Amino acid sequence: MRAPITRRRALLGAVGSALSVAVTACGADGESAAQTQPEATTLPATPGGTLGLGIVGLFVADLNRSLAFYRRLGLAIPDDVDTSGGAFRLRQPNGQIFFWETFAYTRRDFPDYQPARGDRKVSLEFGFASPEDLDTMYETLTAAGAGAYFNPTQWGSVRFAAVVDPDDNQIGLRYPLVS
Repeated sequence: MRAPITRRRALLGAVGSALSVAVTACGADGESAAQTQPEATTLPATPGGTLGLGIVGLFVADLNRSLAFYRRLGLAIPDDVDTSGGAFRLRQPNGQIFFWETFAYTRRDFPDYQPARGDRKVSLEFGFASPEDLDTMYETLTAAGAGAYFNPTQWGSVRFAAVVDPDDNQIGLRYPLVS
């Protein structure tokens, strides 16, 4: 039985097929390297004109350490990216951009910027193909030094765990991603 085509599925499908994958690293001058531009497309109308979440960013103390964590988590971050400028942008296959900026990089434009403090500064959840894949990733990340925040737990059909990234952000691991 096929999953029903929801408004969200249609939007994600349209965005995903219309945009190409591109990785962009910010160089020392702060300017982004050239990136593949998406073709023009007509997206489904949404209330208020919102096209959905397109960019997610993290502000980090150590860019290389943070990228290593997310690379280990499974994001397709090349090993040889230039991080000397203090920022990195990764375009996901669905067109969404995930960016990292060091505190120093952010302070160039926002001199009074102060990092958030405390629990739940940001909530990112990564989906897995199976409960076993989730458990394996949890073990991989914690063995590599990620903080264990919430051990893998089953709630009905949902399995969830959480780790802490190098900047104390809680990162959820979830099967299935949407429930």
